[in-house]
Amino acid sequence: MNSPIIQLLQPSEIVNLSLFLEQLPTEVTQWYQPHSFTVRDLQFFYNNTPGSIGFISIEPLTGKIIGYAALLTGGNRYDIARWQQYQYSFHPTTVASYAPVIAPAYQGIGLAKKMFDVIIAHFNRHTTVRKLLLWGGVKADNEKAIRFYEKIGFANKHSFEYQGLNYDLMY
Repeated sequence: MNSPIIQLLQPSEIVNLSLFLEQLPTEVTQWYQPHSFTVRDLQFFYNNTPGSIGFISIEPLTGKIIGYAALLTGGNRYDIARWQQYQYSFHPTTVASYAPVIAPAYQGIGLAKKMFDVIIAHFNRHTTVRKLLLWGGVKADNEKAIRFYEKIGFANKHSFEYQGLNYDLMY
């Protein structure tokens, strides 16, 4: 495989992003549903949500999106509320919620780590964000994801119940 292109999501890529997300198999989407992936909803999110930013990974030979990460500077309000219950306090300019997904055929080859490194470099160069919260936490039985997050430096800080046991992780 040629080295994937990792870049900020551009408005012109929203249709391709929607196709990528809607074609993911249930074994992937089960971990972060229920979120709508229609073009209209993605456009609404990126056009009307202050602090929203997306990164995509593109397979250079096909031009298809193979990875995506949604971020929200200031943090998702539900994440922030949970962390406040744990006695954490964040300034909105120093925290972001982070939600990645990689196409199954590209998992386990280092793509998610490469995307994460690009995102961290972007935040370090262009923002004051220094803490990432895993958006919505991670399902406790998603062992593969937990291993990945811990490997790249996330720490399991707390647990909460929402449709089963979940962990709140912070980088």
